[in-house]
Amino acid sequence: MQSLSKHALIYGQLGWHIFPLPVNTKEPLQYYEWADHNTNDVLTIEEWWKLSPNANIGLTTGTNSGIIVLDADIYKPDCHFNEFIAGHEPLPKTLTAQTGNQGTHYYFKHPKDGNKYGNKSYSEKVWPYQGVDIRGDGGYVVAPPSVVKEKPYRWINRARIAPCPPWLLEVIKYEPVIYSGNIIEATSIVERKHEFYGDCVQHLKQRAIPYLVQASKHPAVSGHGGDNATYGLAGNLASLDCDGVRLNEFEILELMLESPWNSACIPPWNRRELSKKVQSALHNGSPRSIKPCELCPHRKKYAHVLNRFGGAK
Repeated sequence: MQSLSKHALIYGQLGWHIFPLPVNTKEPLQYYEWADHNTNDVLTIEEWWKLSPNANIGLTTGTNSGIIVLDADIYKPDCHFNEFIAGHEPLPKTLTAQTGNQGTHYYFKHPKDGNKYGNKSYSEKVWPYQGVDIRGDGGYVVAPPSVVKEKPYRWINRARIAPCPPWLLEVIKYEPVIYSGNIIEATSIVERKHEFYGDCVQHLKQRAIPYLVQASKHPAVSGHGGDNATYGLAGNLASLDCDGVRLNEFEILELMLESPWNSACIPPWNRRELSKKVQSALHNGSPRSIKPCELCPHRKKYAHVLNRFGGAK
């Protein structure tokens, strides 16, 4: 087995932010802890791997490490990688790893241009490219020579990391929401027809504005029902529906973090703590009625559906 501790130190020296994963797995011990407990400090990394020399290496993607990773499970017969890249310029030669299951990780430079570039994973409605994932801001990958289920990851092309292709950046670019203090105005600007997934997502973000602005008048206050207020807001945003499309955890988290609501909270939430609240709101609590889009052609189809992704009201 190649020295995991040696590679971990090399990655830290490269400026990559990493964290230890349990031996032989790719899942963190505590799901969200890695978001705040990753580093490129070689002394910290050395201590971590002294405690667990065979720990796998989790590598955070996004601005901190300066990388974006395209993950293609090309070993799967139903992988849609070719369909995903069809019509675009060929991927440039770049640093590439092979996963334990013979998948491929293409490493690209994060542009660090002030924009956020998110993550994509297969979902029949939202991301139809089965076997193709993208990891950007808020994500992580397993780095070689980690071993998962007795199968090692390895580098198969040690080329310099190429700039991320512009077309790929457009796919994962996180579009910020422009807030308005006037709820009526904020609602009216979205009342236009939309036909594509991207339009639905943007519509959902605009529909979220009135909830965020209204919630800022009753922010979460520690010791005075702040958790319940936070669960309720996250549950409301999760219940917004646009032709079957919903905001995902990352989108809800970013909306809440950057909103006037969080600025008004006492104290404002940090990313790690708010991540836990959003996750809890989306997977626990009482059923919450879906709020269908009034413009969607199939809105009646979803009007009666109850969403289990609700928080405490």
